Amino acid sequence: MFLVRIVALLLACWVYPAQADIDGTVVINNVFDDQGSTIKPKLLRGTWRFFPERWITPEQLPSVLAQAVGTSVPGSWQIGKGWGLSGGIGTYWLQLRVYKPLTEPVALRFQRLCGASAFYFYRDGSPSTVPLLVRGTPARNAAQEISSGGDTLVPLPPLDPGLYHLLIQQSNHHYYAGGICGPVTFGTVADQTHAQTALLTKNILVVALLLFLALGALVLGSQNGERATPWLALVCAAIGLLIACSSGIIEALAPPGSRWPQRWQYTAAYCAVTWLPAALIMLHWRTFALSLPRFFIALNLGIAGALSLLFMALPTARFVPFTTAFAVICCLQLCFGLALVVAAVRLRRRYAVLALLAMVPVLVCTPFDFYRYYSGGITELASPYAMAFLIAVHGWIYTVKFGEAYQLAARLSTHLQEEVELRTRELRDKNHKLELAQTALQRANDALKELSITDGLTQVYNRMHFEQQFDREWRRCARQGLALSVLMIDADHFKQLNDSAGHLAGDQCLQAIAAVLQQHFKRSGELVARYGGEEFTVLLPDTNQSKALAVAEGLRVAVERLTIDHNGRQYRVTVSIGVSTTVPAVEQPPAQLLASADAALYEAKDAGRNRVHSIPLLGQRRLMAQQQLRL
Repeated sequence: MFLVRIVALLLACWVYPAQADIDGTVVINNVFDDQGSTIKPKLLRGTWRFFPERWITPEQLPSVLAQAVGTSVPGSWQIGKGWGLSGGIGTYWLQLRVYKPLTEPVALRFQRLCGASAFYFYRDGSPSTVPLLVRGTPARNAAQEISSGGDTLVPLPPLDPGLYHLLIQQSNHHYYAGGICGPVTFGTVADQTHAQTALLTKNILVVALLLFLALGALVLGSQNGERATPWLALVCAAIGLLIACSSGIIEALAPPGSRWPQRWQYTAAYCAVTWLPAALIMLHWRTFALSLPRFFIALNLGIAGALSLLFMALPTARFVPFTTAFAVICCLQLCFGLALVVAAVRLRRRYAVLALLAMVPVLVCTPFDFYRYYSGGITELASPYAMAFLIAVHGWIYTVKFGEAYQLAARLSTHLQEEVELRTRELRDKNHKLELAQTALQRANDALKELSITDGLTQVYNRMHFEQQFDREWRRCARQGLALSVLMIDADHFKQLNDSAGHLAGDQCLQAIAAVLQQHFKRSGELVARYGGEEFTVLLPDTNQSKALAVAEGLRVAVERLTIDHNGRQYRVTVSIGVSTTVPAVEQPPAQLLASADAALYEAKDAGRNRVHSIPLLGQRRLMAQQQLRL
């Protein structure tokens, strides 16, 4: 059976000798395999023929081929060896042979075209006078030419068995290189379109990720004061621009017939390559805190800026004399960037070894790209993706650094909070020193007044805010002749609770009392504040003494019903309340009302606690009225 298969294979090769390429002719059998599945697009590896400085029409092709003129270009046109260096016109020709009918819509895909092109595709013996597709406007001079390039799809008509000719008229008057700058494939329209879209989507995604990384580096750097992140953002932007220029993104997104994509994509690509190694040197310098002379830093940035201005000023056709020197400068800058990373490794800088390993793909791909460009004219670059990998590593390094910085800040904040709590407890234990520090604390309170008006433990207003509001309400009630009441509230036996159950239980007790106070006093203008220690105070504007006593009694009963659970034990707490009411007068000191309420509080405590006592403070007008009655 094995011998039978060998004989059948030999017979097939004898019967169909055109299954292989003969004399440069591309053989196309089918676009489907035996199971009916679509075959991958075929790379047209036949021998192209190039005719410089002339446009050949389909009618002229037989006589031109009979003269054996033109230049054979295997595989694809070579930038370094073609007519594109001096500009002008030319014609490409390729012969294709089809052995089986192709009813499925098929197309040719030129992965990169430079210049303007007119495509002719016709069967042997039936020359076409109308181009199948025109990209741009081919012309014999620069004024009339409109360049159009990039990834180009040329749909073909249904193909019957036979010999076909592909004729491409090209013109290039604006750029340093033109022609077919990339591979040419044959396949179904669906497969070619899918491959074209997939490649464009992949490149756009890479560029978008790089730009997002650049934006993130700028934002994080501005928040943390990191001096290396601007250079990281610049490297990301340069790599993204280089990928966009070298992968055809700009040409694909530009409007059809636009002159600027090819003109400016070369300028942008050269500027990106100019700034890339310079920014990489600055990134390594800042990342690893290395010492560099200011002269070298200025020289590094000055060369990049000068070359960028040169490339923006000159037409792209004049870039070629500078290409070799430009490549040497970039390679020297990359080598110096590598030397910086090696120096960081020798100095045992953190993450230096990781950065050195990330430099390896860049050092491998960059010479490889230059070799492919100068030897074969291939403009598809691998080094930008190696640079993208390097930047991804640096991005990870800075992500880790920022995370560690935030963790350190959190630990310092926790330590600071614990220290504040410790100092607070010490101050409570040394109340006799408060009088000596009263002046200093008053100045400190004035400075902190704008920072916070809320007590951190009970989440009610603090004493400073209470005093401010008390002064305002005193003046308002004095102007309008309204009654003003104040409640002074103190937790009974609070020190004993702290000593027996601990400070946490005491804090929980104060929080529970504060919650009850907030539930009882919700009317506009009413204010609940922690006055100090276990004391609270309530400001009740437009409230007479009877109403204030009723509210205070309701509050006392509500607190008495409280049950505080702590560590599996239940505690009860009561409060003593002092009430004082007056109709304020402008000339009367407000402190008298607080002193009266405080005195009432101590009367309640002396009377046995868990009760409400009241000492009314007579207003100045009422005192004068009583004196007149006595007279």
